[in-house]
Amino acid sequence: MRHSFKSFAAFILASASLHFIAPLNNALAQACAPVLNGALINVAPECLNDSTALTFTSASADASGWQCENESAEDGVTFGTVGGGTFEIYGIAVKETDLEIAIVIKSNLPITGFSHSSAADNNIGWGDLFFNLNFPPTDFEAASAANSLYAIKFADTNDSGAAQTGVYEKVSAKSVVAENAGFANYLAYVNHVISKSKIPDLGSLNHPQTYYANDLSSTVIDQGTYIGPITFLDSTELAALNSSCVANLSGAHTIAFKFEKRLIIDECGVLGGDGSSCRDCFGNMCGTAKMDQCGICGGDGQSCLDCKGVPFGTAVVDQCNVCDGDGTSCLD
Repeated sequence: MRHSFKSFAAFILASASLHFIAPLNNALAQACAPVLNGALINVAPECLNDSTALTFTSASADASGWQCENESAEDGVTFGTVGGGTFEIYGIAVKETDLEIAIVIKSNLPITGFSHSSAADNNIGWGDLFFNLNFPPTDFEAASAANSLYAIKFADTNDSGAAQTGVYEKVSAKSVVAENAGFANYLAYVNHVISKSKIPDLGSLNHPQTYYANDLSSTVIDQGTYIGPITFLDSTELAALNSSCVANLSGAHTIAFKFEKRLIIDECGVLGGDGSSCRDCFGNMCGTAKMDQCGICGGDGQSCLDCKGVPFGTAVVDQCNVCDGDGTSCLD
């Protein structure tokens, strides 16, 4: 519990306050190596009054390529009351294509946050969204301490250490629960939910779990390096993706955005790669052409052999058709 997203332009549709992005591009060749499989993605409000996590597994995706994780509707805490309030998160969905990664979050908390005088800035907003791509994922605190997290700031109104919305690398996380009238730590949240005869739900993570330490309360980026933008989807664009699992997620507000996959993992499945490690000598992604011994891309290795079969050798067939002969063997 305790991770968040960053938003660019707030785009709020009248009814359900939808925030989305453009159609996903499936045109490029697939990566040569596993990419998101095994990644752990998590987010929470700044106050840590609910949270959700999804361990991405492409085999669990629906026919449209989306993997969805439903959340309990009874573990969000809104000023003491448990279940269904302002800070209830209902689910998260992720889709990976050849070029992009798309995220959808469904909850009762709008992207602009919740205005309240108990917060230091009079607003309790979303935290940032975190990607743990250490395979298998190390626990959150260890990944944060090692600055090995990726994160997305998707909400402009939060107290993140990130200056602008977008994707960040080399991320460490910090807590802003004190400034947002939140729980002191994860254990305090869990104990409150249980005291109301409800079960805290972490999506892909079972309860109890070991990914979040009991004393953890980090929900936003502390430090990180900006590496690129995100783009929001509108409701029409999201509907065009034809995902049954996304359509079945509940919640008053939908936040949806995408970003270029290369920002975190290149087409070859290499973290922070430049896409060159799996190109063949013709420059084709995941191609099989190799440079032969004669320095010819895709060659058969014969073009530079002399008559003795030595690459770049000097032996030639003489006038008597003898390899490396002196040209006298056939004279009368």
